[in-house]
Amino acid sequence: MTTSINTLIANATSTVSTTTSAQAVNNSTKAENTAKVANFVTEFDKLAAQRLVFEKTEYAASNARLYAILAEIYAHYICASVTKSLLASTVKALKANLKAQGVGTQGNSLAVSLFVRYVFPDVQRQRIQNYTRSIQAAVAAKVEVAEFANFVISKHGVEACKKDFVPSAKTVTKKQVIEANMPIVNTLLAELDTSPAAVLDVSDDFTTELDENELTILIGKTGKDGKVKVYTAVPAQGKGVSKWAKEHLALYIAKQNGQLTEPVPAQSPALAPAANETVADLEKLAA
Repeated sequence: MTTSINTLIANATSTVSTTTSAQAVNNSTKAENTAKVANFVTEFDKLAAQRLVFEKTEYAASNARLYAILAEIYAHYICASVTKSLLASTVKALKANLKAQGVGTQGNSLAVSLFVRYVFPDVQRQRIQNYTRSIQAAVAAKVEVAEFANFVISKHGVEACKKDFVPSAKTVTKKQVIEANMPIVNTLLAELDTSPAAVLDVSDDFTTELDENELTILIGKTGKDGKVKVYTAVPAQGKGVSKWAKEHLALYIAKQNGQLTEPVPAQSPALAPAANETVADLEKLAA
């Protein structure tokens, strides 16, 4: 019994000793972490102060120059829009130069967007859109060119300007037509799913990673004889592409039903003639 008690005491003493050592290590770790956290906070405070200086000096100067460039694009756009034919010829020349530089353009882009793309050919699409929207917002607000920079500043930057952007009547009508005909598109696709116009045989590895509930992309060419040559399927899917395809199918149905009409321009023609004209529309005029 004595041996047993002594053993228990020894074990208990060892456990207490081990626990005490662990607590000491733990306390040491906490102290080190507290010191490190304090250092992090100090460094972040320094960075925050540096950011403030940067925004008031370098960033402010950079934005000022950006707004000045956008103001010049705005001015050229207004001048080129004096007549529709002048705007069309300008768009044609700019698009040709962009093509020579290997920069692609879309036919449904607005003329003002092409102007922005020409000056900023190597920036991301989102930035092009922001810059374009800032100019469109200025057009809608009838801002003088000399006041463009102050206008953008008052809106808290080009990114915020898009919140004040008012879609054209043409854009609103197009959206409404798509929404109205989308149920017809969905019904049509559901019917064609059980009775497709054609079935394309592809290798199994093409469909391994595809979702059978999503639309699949096909590559082909269409002729003027009402026939489409289907080359192959694409072993990839994308909701953006599927949405775009369904929207254009909705527009086709609307056109067939005589639902598409030209809206009355919502903006002042005196300030921004041809503001709603796309590159494709103007190219036809300049041809």
